[in-house]
Amino acid sequence: MPLSVATFLMFEGYAKEAMDLYQLAYKILSRDGKILMPLDNYEFSHCFAWVRDKIGVTWQLNLRADG
Repeated sequence: MPLSVATFLMFEGYAKEAMDLYQLAYKILSRDGKILMPLDNYEFSHCFAWVRDKIGVTWQLNLRADG
């Protein structure tokens, strides 16, 4: 049975700065990889994405809502 590990990144702080950093991470990690869930507003998170990078590591990115 293959082992699967996902890395979870939580972004929070000043809205514009956090969103800029979030989008940069999404762009870099998905380059030459695969988007498993595109950056979008989901029922469980207003800004979430899940990607597999070019070496096969999966990343779940979440932007915490203000307030």
